Amino acid sequence: MKLTSEELAVSKIKYFIPQLVYELPKAGKFQYQINQEEPLINYGEEFNQSAKDRILKTKSGDSIVIDELSLKNEQPNIDYKEVNALKIII
Repeated sequence: MKLTSEELAVSKIKYFIPQLVYELPKAGKFQYQINQEEPLINYGEEFNQSAKDRILKTKSGDSIVIDELSLKNEQPNIDYKEVNALKIII
């Protein structure tokens, strides 16, 4: 997926499963990694200010991997598909 750093910095991270006709809970936390830097945890569905600042400093060709997504209020009777990772090229 290709986004500008500005578009990514203000994005919301959500599960999207087109075949599932059910509104999924909001993201509780997720991990993100810029290039080969140490992965960091972000809480909530939006990037915190520190993450936004780091994302806005990325340059063309940099990559960000978003994974380890967990939902805020997972319900035990819903079978959520596992999300492996989302790689975004700036």
